[in-house]
Amino acid sequence: MSKKEAIKSLQVKKGKHRKPFVLYVPLAYADRSIPLIEKYLTNKKCKWLKEHFKERKSKNPYSLPALEKAIAYAAEHNADIIAANMGKRLRNISVLTLLISCGAKGVRFWHFDTTLKHASIMDIDTLIHISAQYRADLSETVTEKMKRMKKTGYKDKDGNLRYSFGLHSEEDLKKAGQGGAKAHRKNFIRFARMLKPEIDAIEKQGHTTLAAIATELNRKKIPSRYGGGWHPSTVRNLKNKIKELKS
Repeated sequence: MSKKEAIKSLQVKKGKHRKPFVLYVPLAYADRSIPLIEKYLTNKKCKWLKEHFKERKSKNPYSLPALEKAIAYAAEHNADIIAANMGKRLRNISVLTLLISCGAKGVRFWHFDTTLKHASIMDIDTLIHISAQYRADLSETVTEKMKRMKKTGYKDKDGNLRYSFGLHSEEDLKKAGQGGAKAHRKNFIRFARMLKPEIDAIEKQGHTTLAAIATELNRKKIPSRYGGGWHPSTVRNLKNKIKELKS
């Protein structure tokens, strides 16, 4: 069976769907989508029940009271459900859970595409495939975006130009090329100028060793260059950069 034939086999058959439908849509799309679904069902010679279920937008994505009521209503009236404008709700774990209960009650769930003007059955396997495909597409999109940002650079929350994402990113900076190395040095110089007064004050208090300075910086909760804690080696690198500023 070809992909086209497989998709067609999942759609509502004209004049052959004996059970009536219960309409379920997000409230925001109800005025537009319900007439489209009714027209589609009329063309398919299907019946639908007068009671429609409209889901209000909620801050809790797992709260779907209208869908729960629609499933119970469909089971009580020996009907199937046809929905539209589900979007990312089709990847919602609550929808997957409700569809399991839907199937257990003998209710089948169909999703109407308002663009293509056809409805296809949505079972658990189909929804799991949709979720897996979405995660794969998202992962690919994020990967491509990160590659582009490493190449062209981006500004972090402090306004520093960065070419990598790790805390210890020398290897990434090498890969980023000369532009990344320049940004790396520029950010270090800026950081050294900012920390110089603090280092001078700590040394005046008698904390002159690298370990003692690191202890004081950590005690004051001053983050290191990459946001972590201080060690003698990071203090040494900072002091060397401060000496370069003086020369």
